[in-house]
Amino acid sequence: MKGSKFCILDNALFWKNHEGILLNCLLKDEADKALQEFHARDCGGHLYWKSTADKILRTRFYWPTFFADVMKFFTSCHKCQFFEDKRNLLPLPLKPISTEKPFQ
Repeated sequence: MKGSKFCILDNALFWKNHEGILLNCLLKDEADKALQEFHARDCGGHLYWKSTADKILRTRFYWPTFFADVMKFFTSCHKCQFFEDKRNLLPLPLKPISTEKPFQ
């Protein structure tokens, strides 16, 4: 279809983003597995929802309800909600440390 953002290559469905990069479209169960992996397992770390979404997009995965699913998953995670307010804390002031010799 002309003007379509979807294309099929080697029996796999891809979505073309605004930069023209092809993103692999995932099925619902694949999307859930990817979301869990990028949120809390080895690839994740209970990051902010935008960071998690960016990580998934950088690995070139996509599905039609992508942003809604990431936001819903983030808001249902207790650990993420516990640390949500901590992101807005001001950093502590830096204290300079003087040294007389290298590697002191």
